[in-house]
Amino acid sequence: MVEFGYRGYRYAARVSPCAEARTEPLLVLGGALQSKDAWRLHEMDFATWATTVAIDVPGLGDADPLPVHHGLDFHADALRHALDRLAMPSVNVLGYSYGALIAYQLACAFPGRVARLALAGMGEPEPEQAEDAAEIREMARLLQDGAWDAFARRAADVLTRTTGITRTDASAAVQLLVHRQFTTLSADRTRQYLANLERLKYAYEHRGSWITGPADGAPLAVPTLLFTGAGDTLATPERVRAFTAAFADATFTTVRDSWHLALLERRAECTDLLRRFFTDDLARTPGYCTAIERLGATGRR
Repeated sequence: MVEFGYRGYRYAARVSPCAEARTEPLLVLGGALQSKDAWRLHEMDFATWATTVAIDVPGLGDADPLPVHHGLDFHADALRHALDRLAMPSVNVLGYSYGALIAYQLACAFPGRVARLALAGMGEPEPEQAEDAAEIREMARLLQDGAWDAFARRAADVLTRTTGITRTDASAAVQLLVHRQFTTLSADRTRQYLANLERLKYAYEHRGSWITGPADGAPLAVPTLLFTGAGDTLATPERVRAFTAAFADATFTTVRDSWHLALLERRAECTDLLRRFFTDDLARTPGYCTAIERLGATGRR
């Protein structure tokens, strides 16, 4: 474990070395209720081709709590500080759900530090445009009212809701796991989740946006893979695909027979997709994906 301190806040990363790495180190950033330990199974898959850095930035996981007036730009600065300490000038970055927001902010703020970017389960990052805004507000209200049991049931339902896919034994097992995780959520983790919802609300009310985009105002030039489950109802495939316009070089796909938690439900397939992207081996569409689309601001290629 490597520990860091940034502007008075403590946080840590776990570095899993790969002796025969085929690409830059892989920085992984999880959802608002995940800690770095949530990546342990995935790290076993990543270990064959990349050194992995799993990190809890301030305000997430086991790191120090972070006041809500510190936004995603603070997370990006804390990540840059950690990469400096780790002597990693360039990394690949994987962000999932809330972690995808942080990953995108890191790439916008420090594009020279990000070789490739993969965003899982993330559409246009603005609450007024997001179809899930009402769900997020309702979950925040339940937390503020102290209705933790109702929040757990609602949050688990939102994350495991599907459209147009066939349920499998794997999906049923993941759904049961998610429901159990939310119903046994600790008070500290619940408060942390509420703080991160409030962080986004504060940023939008005071800055007009969750994200501070590229300094030159141009589409982000970092090569980016955007994907989600084909049945995701939180970050729908339509929203994720539309978000490719924010990138100069974007690849879009969905993972068949999965939903918002595709990285859990179809772990082997998702880690293979990521291996292909991060090692520049995504020329053909894998059988577990819908069509690989080359999009972005420069248009379809």
